[in-house]
Amino acid sequence: MIFIKETAREDLGNTQRLWASGEVMNFVGFPNGLIKSDDEMLRWLERIEAHRPTVNHFSIYEDEVYCGEAFYAIDSFKGRAALDIKLFPEARGRGIGRQGLIHAMKEAFYSGAELVYVDPNPENERALKLYESVGMVKTDMPDELKDPDYPNYLYYELSAEEFEELFPEGE
Repeated sequence: MIFIKETAREDLGNTQRLWASGEVMNFVGFPNGLIKSDDEMLRWLERIEAHRPTVNHFSIYEDEVYCGEAFYAIDSFKGRAALDIKLFPEARGRGIGRQGLIHAMKEAFYSGAELVYVDPNPENERALKLYESVGMVKTDMPDELKDPDYPNYLYYELSAEEFEELFPEGE
């Protein structure tokens, strides 16, 4: 059974371990993983907690085994939320990522987002399939989101109305 919860202090070691994995973090620019101290992780969580519900992070479990994370951050001026999801390799290909992504989308829309988006690395074929499987549509990236350091990244989005049509019950 999949269980998704707002990340809390007891989840920080799992998140820290996820980020330290080069295999997990490769497509986001950290092929050797992202190493954070316990204090850095605690400060990061305190920032998330201070900005909820416009920013939120979720820990994803299957039968009490940590599988990964989902995240959103709403730009209140633009009404759009950036999404992110990461899973350990052993959790991939079983629908866990799909459930985690749909959960983050639902929460972002509930918290005021009008649109959600991702900007994946084009080489991350599994992620592209995941985003398409939940109805996200590849389109041109808005100019203000373009990063000259990552000129080839893609842009997928989904509006609140489209989400409601695809997932009338939220999941």
